[in-house]
Amino acid sequence: MNHRLLTDRLLYTDVDACVRVLELLLHHVVCHVICSTAVETAAYTVNVLGNRVNLTRDAHDHRDTDVDNGDSVDNASDNDDDKLRFNGAVLTAADLMATDGVVHVIDQLILPTDGLYLTTSAGLTMV
Repeated sequence: MNHRLLTDRLLYTDVDACVRVLELLLHHVVCHVICSTAVETAAYTVNVLGNRVNLTRDAHDHRDTDVDNGDSVDNASDNDDDKLRFNGAVLTAADLMATDGVVHVIDQLILPTDGLYLTTSAGLTMV
């Protein structure tokens, strides 16, 4: 099935699938403004559907030893491995200011458990 036919089927002919697409999108929206710097290690909130959303930061030891005097130096700002995750998906862009909140971009679609119905009703297979 080509992309256009799938889009037409999901959005214009199958009301139940259209509702599922809306639920899938709302699964990614939280009620609170949460800036990425506010999450130090782990936190959680709920999305607009009332489901728990886990926010976690990859734990890495950013402390190095200064070669000259043996002092411990914090190099957190120099390390790109400090990734923030939204239910396992990595934020690829964070803290984008919008008129009605803050937008974060993630690297994958987060499927709620009942979201699997959408893929099977559309004739898609999960890989």
